[in-house]
Amino acid sequence: MLDLSAEFSAMLSRPIQFGGMSFHFEQLGESLAHLQDTVLTPLPEEALALLETTSVNVLWFLVIIVSVHLFMSQWPSIRDWMVDLAPEEYHSDMRELYKRLRNVWMAYLRGQIVLMVVVGIVFTIAWVILGIPGALVLGVLAGLFTLVPDVGPFLAAAFAVGVALLEGSSWIPYSNVIVAFIVFLTYLVLINLKDFFVRPLIMGRSLHMNEGLIFIAIMIATILEGIMGALLVVPVLASVVVIMEYVRRRVLGLPPLEDDGENALWLRLKR
Repeated sequence: MLDLSAEFSAMLSRPIQFGGMSFHFEQLGESLAHLQDTVLTPLPEEALALLETTSVNVLWFLVIIVSVHLFMSQWPSIRDWMVDLAPEEYHSDMRELYKRLRNVWMAYLRGQIVLMVVVGIVFTIAWVILGIPGALVLGVLAGLFTLVPDVGPFLAAAFAVGVALLEGSSWIPYSNVIVAFIVFLTYLVLINLKDFFVRPLIMGRSLHMNEGLIFIAIMIATILEGIMGALLVVPVLASVVVIMEYVRRRVLGLPPLEDDGENALWLRLKR
């Protein structure tokens, strides 16, 4: 389409001779060239970008579904296989290390559930204060969607703004558009407070790690890897701490994993 449009535009930019007469379509050629620059040229890039985003999301969805099925059905065999990779004299250490890593991820899951509940309550109270109909349902949706990367916050905001546009507020004496704008600003403020303060605080308490360290890790992961990286960086960091402590004790010749998991490195990070 781009090549045909360019050739046709170039043909019209010159006088056309026919039957001894000269026809001038230069203005039409310029209009066609302008149409090509504004409409046709960006089209392939936008279409490919949309196709890439859609296909990547679909592939991630398939990977997650298959991985969940694989781990749920084959996890005992996978766990035993990973333990058997170590020399036989380290098998007991590997099983204990696995239990501690499992505790880390379970603590992270509990923290996510607490975060979901807190977000749901806070947004329900906010929508009740603003007089938005269906405040409880919108608050529950905001809490549930906080677990979904990228799409979740967008959907929660879209639902709240949509209700505000359609129904307005029960007491704010302004048009529905202004109410929707207030709802949108409120959502932005609350969701950023959640990301910058509430989430590091809850995750720090759940994993017994320093809240500032978690905040820095989340920010770096968000910049480098996006929302998915920010979600995974906290349990991955906590898992690395457990493994590093095990390696440290082995290198120093100390008895490995003799404490209850609140090891020295962990406590230093907490402080």
